[in-house]
Amino acid sequence: MADLNLSNYLWFLLLLFPLTFLLLLLYFIVRPRPVRIPIKNRHVFITGGSSGIGLALAHRAASEGARVSILARSVDKLEEAKHAIRLATGIDVSVFAADVRDYDAVWKSVEEAGPIDVLIVNQGVFVPQELEKQGLDEVRFMLDVNLMGSFNVIKAALPGMKKRGNREPASIALMSSQAGQVGIYGYTAYSASKFGLRGLAEALQQEVIADNIHVSLIFPPDTDTPENKVRPPLTSILAESSGAMKPDEVAKKAFNGIRSGSFIVPCNSEGHLLAIVTAGFSPQRSFLMAFVEVVAAGLLRVAALCFQWNCSRILHFNNVARKQMWCCKWVISIGVSGTEPSLIKESVNRQSLRVRVAAMASTLLKRTSSAMRSVAGGLAIGGSWRAFAAVAVGTDIVSAAPNVSLQKARSWDEGVSSNFSTTPVKDIFKDKKVVIFGLPGAYTGVCSKQHVPSYKNNIDKFKAKGIDSVICVAVNDPYTMNAWAEKLEAKDAIEFYGDFDGSFHKSLELDKDLSAALLGPRSQRWSAYVVDGKVKALNVEEAPSEVKVSGGELRLVRSMASDGEKFQPQSQHTQPGKEHLMNPVPQTMNPNYKPANKLQVQMLLLLMSKGQEDKDKDTTLTMLKEARRSHAEEPLALPADVGFDENCKSVVDQVVKRFGWIDILVNNAAEQHLSNSVEEITEPRIERVFRTNIFSQFFMVRHALKHMKEGSCIINSTSVNAYIGGPTVLDYSATKGAIVAFTRGLALQLAGSEVPMERAAQPHGIAPCYAFLASFDSSYYTGQVLHPNGGMIVNS
Repeated sequence: MADLNLSNYLWFLLLLFPLTFLLLLLYFIVRPRPVRIPIKNRHVFITGGSSGIGLALAHRAASEGARVSILARSVDKLEEAKHAIRLATGIDVSVFAADVRDYDAVWKSVEEAGPIDVLIVNQGVFVPQELEKQGLDEVRFMLDVNLMGSFNVIKAALPGMKKRGNREPASIALMSSQAGQVGIYGYTAYSASKFGLRGLAEALQQEVIADNIHVSLIFPPDTDTPENKVRPPLTSILAESSGAMKPDEVAKKAFNGIRSGSFIVPCNSEGHLLAIVTAGFSPQRSFLMAFVEVVAAGLLRVAALCFQWNCSRILHFNNVARKQMWCCKWVISIGVSGTEPSLIKESVNRQSLRVRVAAMASTLLKRTSSAMRSVAGGLAIGGSWRAFAAVAVGTDIVSAAPNVSLQKARSWDEGVSSNFSTTPVKDIFKDKKVVIFGLPGAYTGVCSKQHVPSYKNNIDKFKAKGIDSVICVAVNDPYTMNAWAEKLEAKDAIEFYGDFDGSFHKSLELDKDLSAALLGPRSQRWSAYVVDGKVKALNVEEAPSEVKVSGGELRLVRSMASDGEKFQPQSQHTQPGKEHLMNPVPQTMNPNYKPANKLQVQMLLLLMSKGQEDKDKDTTLTMLKEARRSHAEEPLALPADVGFDENCKSVVDQVVKRFGWIDILVNNAAEQHLSNSVEEITEPRIERVFRTNIFSQFFMVRHALKHMKEGSCIINSTSVNAYIGGPTVLDYSATKGAIVAFTRGLALQLAGSEVPMERAAQPHGIAPCYAFLASFDSSYYTGQVLHPNGGMIVNS
């Protein structure tokens, strides 16, 4: 018996010795060594950062205290991502619009962003299809974005990463895919682009390790995105065993791998197995993981062969079924042969420019092809309009939210003692002057740092205006609102209410789904001044992550100060007039306006004034710069008296030299002088007014036209005085009538026809009129007629 135990012991030692020797060997030879890469206070640059995994990565990096920059193609998605991140974390990220296929654009963005500590090359496109059916343009598209785009990004960023000031370890992480570890039916081109990243990463690691830059290759499975739901049926069958992950789950795994400097970063259990099977010549920092790879490689090779056997079995049965289906199709096609579809030929006569005249006294000239021509009747409307929400200035909140109650902030014990009572909306507003502001949720960054403090710090101003209460409401329970109010030390100044089920905001159509920021159903960010239940002033933010118009500073106080007041007539005795001297200053920007990006790629030349009013010019430039998207050029201001031909030519030449072309020309320059008698109007004044108001339009159009292409627009500003006459502005009225005639004649001249458009209208060409008239944008229209009639001149 003792001999048997000794024998077993010897066998155990014989097995243990090589394993121990292997462990010791791997400990000494595994390179590079383990490293720890910090994220906090580092610059993290993420491509493809506007959605999906990229957006989740940006969220996580911002929440961990990194300075984050994201790059993507879509300006709109970048702005949405920026707002979502700010809302969730209270941190602003930098956004850059560029196509990774364009090296120069990428280089420019990287240079503007500054030295990068952690570069995450995450962009990717995915068009699954069998190679035989897939167009080569789609193949090139995936290779250019997924592979060549990665080269462009890394090459642009690498010099700055090598020259970074601190010598802490840096990282370059490439987002691959499990389709970059194993080929999958229907992923031929996609897999090729992702397999290419592996060769890039392995070679790059050798090139940059001396600069303390560590390369990671991340292999997520399918993620819950719309594009992953559209793929060949057979692909779905083969891939169904690997469950999809959520983007935020992938982001968590990715950052864990980046921090540890891991070369291979799997994201789920299948990924770990694939990492072992496909380890090959890849770097490995952990000698223990290297040990697992060596020991398990043979066994997992058997598992890989089983996987291939299963794929072959599925493909075989699919092939048999497909042949049977083709036989059926062949029989059917024989049965219906003999009938050829007729060929429809349509000739389209092109015209270079069209002109539309709007009844509001602005006129539009537009280059286009006859494919957009239409003839339709005029559209008459009444005087009602509706804002984008159920609540608007003049709304009775109690009527808009009947039978709705809010829950005043309280502790749990207070809630129990009050039998969980609620406060009807009518009791909050009846016979009171109330300032109320709504926000997406308690404890969120912007709400805590900006929105509530703006009211707390101005509470004395509100009380001085006779305000009975300042109320904060959010889609939260009253207990959360109470704890939050106490933390902000704002409960004594502001009344906090919960709208726990969102019914109040839904009634006012101020609700908003903020699932993208992981907040779920919430509300927009807004503020209102309410007197006895009637809304006197309303401000709704374009994005809930911003506090531009709904804060408790000057805007709302002004609204209360001017409640019920008329805009008094004003006069100035110099030309041009100075807008900044008006009291109150005209409201140039609509705080509730929502851009639709209809002018996203247009170059606008706006003729505003003949003089040099520096302060108004500076104000306009500041406004344009604040509204400017990151991809847009800097606005340009040029002083010129546009009443003279040589000045107009100089303006056009300078604009074209700077921007290359002109998409939109707005002739808006004008001047007027009051006089009670025609005898007071001198010849020099007549010439001055005509030069500014109508000569300038001839000159500008003449010089700009050659730089405008099909689809460009010319917009001329006229006046109601062109139609009704102005007894105290005779010369001004004459120029405005001339502008109408000039515009109509120019439209016909450029169209080359007395009827600019020569085909029936399409509904989509008329529908925007309805949308405009039904929206807040038409709030100054009543009893007017629009004429979407293909250019037919109607004298009304």
